[in-house]
Amino acid sequence: MRRVNIVHFVLIAVVLFSSLAQAQWKPAAGPLMTRWAKEVSPENALPEYPRPQMVRKDWLNLNGLWDYAIQPKDAARPDAFDGRILVPYPVESALSGVMKPVGPDNRLWYRRTFEIPKGEGWDREGRRILLNFGAVDWDATVWVNGAEIGNHKGGYDPFTFDITDALKEGGPQEIVLSVWDPTDAGTQPRGKQIRNPHGIWYTAVTGIWQTVWLEPVAPRRIEGLRLTPDVDNAKLLVEIATRLTRSDNVKVEVICDGEVIAQANGLNRIEVEIPNPRLWSPDDPFLYDVKISLGHFNQPVVFDQVTSYFGMRKTSLAKDENGINRLFLNNKPLFQFGPLDQGWWPDGLYTAPTDEALKYDIEVTKKLGMNMARKHVKVEPGRWYYWCDKLGLLVWQDMPSGDRFIGGRDPDITRTEESAKQFDLELTRMIDAFRNHPSIVMWVPFNEGWGQFDTPRVVDLVRKLDPTRLVNNASGWTDRGVGDVHDIHNYPGPAVPRLEENRAGVLGEFGGLGLPLTGHTWQAEKNWGYRSYASRDELTDAYIALIKKLHPLTGAPGLSAAVYTQTTDVEVEVNGLMTYDRELIKMDAERVAAASNALYTPPEPRKAQGDKLIPPATPLVACDPYFSIWSQADNLTDEDTTHWTGKPHRLTSMVRIDGKTYRIMGATPGKVPPMKQTSLTVLPTRTIYTFEAAGIALTLTFMTPALPDDIDILSRPVTYLTYESRSTDGQSHEVQIYLDASAELTVNTGNQQVVWSDEEMGDLLACKVGSKDQPILAKRGDDIRIDWGYLYIAAPKSVVSSRVFAGRHTVQDGFAADGLTWAEGITEMPAAADSICAAVALKADKVGKKPVARWLMLAYDDLYSIQYMKKNLRPYWRRNGWEAADLLEASAKQYESLTKRSVKFDKGLMADLTKAGGEKYAKLAALAYRQCFAAGKFVADDNGQPISFCKENHSNGCIGTSDVFYPMAPQFLLFGPSVAKSFLVPFMNYAASDRWKFPFAPHDLGQYPHANGQRYGGGERTEENQMPVEESGNLLILMAAVAQMEGNADFAGLYWPQLEKWAEYLKAKGFDPENQLCTDDFAGHLAHNVNLSAKAICGLGAFGKLCEMRGDKAKAAEYSGIAREFAARWVKEADDGDHFRLAFDKPGTWSQKYNLVWDRILGLNLFPDEVKQKEMAYYKRIQNKYGLPLDNRSLYTKLDWVLWSATLTRNRADFEALVDPVFLFLNETPDRSPMTDWYYTDSARKRGFTARPVVGGVFIQMLYEKSVWKKYAKRDKTKAAGWAPMPKPPVLMTVAPTAQDEPAIWRYTIRRPGEGWYAVDFDASSWREGKSGFGTRETPGAIVNTLWDTRDIWLRREFTLPEGKWENIGLNVHHDEDVEIYINGVPATSANGYTTDYEPLPVNPAAGATLRVGKNVLAVHCRQTGGGQYIDVGIVEMKEQP
Repeated sequence: MRRVNIVHFVLIAVVLFSSLAQAQWKPAAGPLMTRWAKEVSPENALPEYPRPQMVRKDWLNLNGLWDYAIQPKDAARPDAFDGRILVPYPVESALSGVMKPVGPDNRLWYRRTFEIPKGEGWDREGRRILLNFGAVDWDATVWVNGAEIGNHKGGYDPFTFDITDALKEGGPQEIVLSVWDPTDAGTQPRGKQIRNPHGIWYTAVTGIWQTVWLEPVAPRRIEGLRLTPDVDNAKLLVEIATRLTRSDNVKVEVICDGEVIAQANGLNRIEVEIPNPRLWSPDDPFLYDVKISLGHFNQPVVFDQVTSYFGMRKTSLAKDENGINRLFLNNKPLFQFGPLDQGWWPDGLYTAPTDEALKYDIEVTKKLGMNMARKHVKVEPGRWYYWCDKLGLLVWQDMPSGDRFIGGRDPDITRTEESAKQFDLELTRMIDAFRNHPSIVMWVPFNEGWGQFDTPRVVDLVRKLDPTRLVNNASGWTDRGVGDVHDIHNYPGPAVPRLEENRAGVLGEFGGLGLPLTGHTWQAEKNWGYRSYASRDELTDAYIALIKKLHPLTGAPGLSAAVYTQTTDVEVEVNGLMTYDRELIKMDAERVAAASNALYTPPEPRKAQGDKLIPPATPLVACDPYFSIWSQADNLTDEDTTHWTGKPHRLTSMVRIDGKTYRIMGATPGKVPPMKQTSLTVLPTRTIYTFEAAGIALTLTFMTPALPDDIDILSRPVTYLTYESRSTDGQSHEVQIYLDASAELTVNTGNQQVVWSDEEMGDLLACKVGSKDQPILAKRGDDIRIDWGYLYIAAPKSVVSSRVFAGRHTVQDGFAADGLTWAEGITEMPAAADSICAAVALKADKVGKKPVARWLMLAYDDLYSIQYMKKNLRPYWRRNGWEAADLLEASAKQYESLTKRSVKFDKGLMADLTKAGGEKYAKLAALAYRQCFAAGKFVADDNGQPISFCKENHSNGCIGTSDVFYPMAPQFLLFGPSVAKSFLVPFMNYAASDRWKFPFAPHDLGQYPHANGQRYGGGERTEENQMPVEESGNLLILMAAVAQMEGNADFAGLYWPQLEKWAEYLKAKGFDPENQLCTDDFAGHLAHNVNLSAKAICGLGAFGKLCEMRGDKAKAAEYSGIAREFAARWVKEADDGDHFRLAFDKPGTWSQKYNLVWDRILGLNLFPDEVKQKEMAYYKRIQNKYGLPLDNRSLYTKLDWVLWSATLTRNRADFEALVDPVFLFLNETPDRSPMTDWYYTDSARKRGFTARPVVGGVFIQMLYEKSVWKKYAKRDKTKAAGWAPMPKPPVLMTVAPTAQDEPAIWRYTIRRPGEGWYAVDFDASSWREGKSGFGTRETPGAIVNTLWDTRDIWLRREFTLPEGKWENIGLNVHHDEDVEIYINGVPATSANGYTTDYEPLPVNPAAGATLRVGKNVLAVHCRQTGGGQYIDVGIVEMKEQP
């Protein structure tokens, strides 16, 4: 009786204690909680069995309230504790009840007591008690009853201590645990944890964060278990980790639906045959149960028994039916798609509040149509993988990152021995702990260069540890060419790596579309996503648009998987599919799931349709490299429009027909149905779409009057949009037109601030928008968009119904609802460009059988277009003082006449093109026409004469590049002297200046839009990587072509000393070129280049022709004779039987001899016709489906050179034989971008190069027709002459010195500083001091006085502005790479890329206005991504020279 009372007393005491604990404990007041938080209590803190892959029936969960204390790192065990903490929630989390940081200077202590339960497993004779920790971050030491049991270092892997010998006979047992975690102060794997959370870096996690539990085990027990399915042989391999004797027996029973279907006996390694195996997959995640018993052979004794499960699943890399490497599941290709899963929780940080919460993320991922998740630089508890196994979600498992960061072009880091050993240890433990989960299909040891070291060895280690899974050597931009996949990141993307022979291509991260939702964010303000949106519909549309772009990449381009960023918002990062608290799925789940599911069906490949041309991208607005908008889809409504670089430059157009709205341009709003597109026609000056729906036929014409006979018109940055509608059913319909343009068109990046206004000019109403800062000509580079000047949408007053500036979805929804009779515009300026659009709705028209036309204009006034030798030049159309209003008014008045002229021009040119080369050739040339002109800019020199500067798009952004304007020239040459000379004048002026000191021609004038001197190769400094034969030959040939067009050599005479020098150079060096680059520099250096020799020979012949035209018969005879002699030698020495060689010394090689075209065009007659006929016969025999390769070194080709080679024999059949495959390429290439000139002839894949002016080379065929050439050339109305000399650069007067003058003392930090670090009153006293400049000594042009070798550096200094009149203050900057500069807290300028010397940059007016006599503050942030690095900034006054 007394015994029963005691038991009752104990039970009552436990209940009372638990109730008291429950009453005392509550979560801390965190910034955000999930709905599961209210279910958490000390009694039910993650009560589920934590190790689903090796289950024993007896166990004791030690989760619940423990004592805790935070003490200095080196202090002894505390006598008193700070309070109570709820385990297993991290001490920094709200659910722990503590929510305090620990940091590397402190140590976290835990303490609790427990009693050993009673029962069969616990009371068994000889039993051992194991203490298990799911995970403790990071360095953990355990004591039981005062005895130190062991230490474990590693924040993500489970570990176990046998505590039996430290236990007392009965009563309470004490556990004490100390944890030290350096977080980002150490080199250990830590994932996204950081002491100063910001951006993509989150709150630090310290201590216990997974379940702690006890289990009783037999002395002889199963210590580890490996389950490896063999799908091909229908077997399961079971490997037991334990010491066995010959008398032992391990029995394996495979169970399906409660029945044993297979069994086998053995010792450590047992194979079990699985009858008719049911394979595990995301669509059918079938799991077999398995029971493993350890006992005596032929005796019923069982020492230990565990249960587990497995899936019959195989993951592999293999080629599909097209020979493309794919990710295979169960021997079938499966596209893998899902989110980047960070695994963070607002209330539990690393620890999900409940098992149901853990499961929920996986359920939502599946609900959204995804079949995979990439677990990002974190390892989860075993139950997360269990739910992935159970619900069918593939997993890519990252190794948590640690140690130092490297850039994309940097080599692997060298870790310390301790750091490398710890990484290997934790990587090994991760793989050993979780390898049994069928959901895991790929291991990812490195991400974006964080701590990446010894990559090939690490990949080999992973393969050795687990040969059954794939290995992704590095997700991001630090691929080392090993492993099973090439993984790239692209935000927002998408993109695909190039096809490889031995690896698959995957997109390891893309997307990151953000939407902060009030009440569901970590903080109220200053949240961010890679790109942010304002509403659920807008976010859904943007996501669907991304997935639509992704789908074609899964076909011929070879994309095998894609990872969208990300499952949920995390802290300030709001780019989740769900909010951080998991309360809301932020998009339309049904639309998202439908889009996701479409990815698993391979896309239909693009197929040519006879003579029809469906371009890979269609020009809509094509005026210059900045005002260049394209549709990268077959239908205008399939995708949002883009800049040629692929960045969003969104135009949206809709039409309301009898109150129902249809989309006719752009993929959004997705809720509005597209009008059926019935045709697409691309002409030289116009792109024409036709649509039909609801009894209306609508024609939308984009007209850019690129009329080459009148550079005044050609240079105008204006495109007309004409909407013509008519009834098709005999009924009258009400038709209303709508157009909007995103303010993205006016900035380099969508987060830049813009301002706007309504404008009225004459009979026009206009919307005007532009960047707030107006950094005119401040940036240069390739992947750069304009961020100065102003965009205009203008239309006649009489037809405008409404115009408004607002968010895109707001105004689009307004038009869809009621025709934009009312819409609330945004008036508060400035605003981010991607949050604003300018919208115009026209008045509704009654439309019957008679067509009704309405038009609008899109125009861009860039104010200044090009910087030529440090002088900013106006666009040519502004040469007489015109402003934007003049441009728009004149363009409006001339709409009808320009339309007629454009129609006439298109008709005539298309007829001539068709006659010269056939219908396919004509369509190809029409597509090239506007692209060629729009890859350059016409400006006025100081004499008001037109000069032009082409841009080397999608290469290095060089400006005025000789080997770019050489292939471009045929289009310019065809249309007359003014356009032909426009690009030669600034180049030749530079070549004739005292700055160019070499005996050969320059390569370029700088980097667009800065034509301040050559940047390529050795620049003006050395002959390294120059193209001496190439450039000299180019200029001699082009000068002769101009002379032939004009019938005199007067233009060449302006630069005769240079031409003579280059002819002499070719005489000495041209026939057998030394090892050097040529226009095809991407193919590398080549000596004895036969095609380059042909150029030199034609160049010498061209010079002889010029001499003859100038009346210098002796020199003409000399050079023509040399050219003939060289040609004869060429024919003999290059001969290789049925063709001519790539290089004189390389038999068995070949190349296109496109340079030979000038022999006939210029009437040089140096090479026999047999040469060209032999080459052509060979070309036709070896060319591929999509064209003739450039040479034997690769299957890629250059589109422009193929068109040149096609003309060699002047045989129409030969011409069409080479041109037709190029036409086929344009129709079937999977790469949707403006016409490339560099692609693979076997696959139609783009190799590189987009929207370049070189496609003007397709007009080479027209130069053979002398009468046609003459007809177009004589139309020249501009009659350019009397060009101004090259400007003199300004003189720089030092105000605040750089290291060039005398090093200045700066405050600097390499850790992200606090907010407002650039402000005048910011306290930077804790920053270090150093002398300028800052960087690494191997950086070209660097004057390094302070070493800087990390990714970022922030600098501040004061400078004194002396008294005086300061009229043109600028910055003197040498930066490598991206830099942002502030003066007195105001943005002064920013620049991308790198320089190799100090260069002056203008100061934004707002920053300049803050300058005052006396003390001023200069603040700088520079970011390096790879290679050398350097930053130094000074203040100068820039004085123009007369």
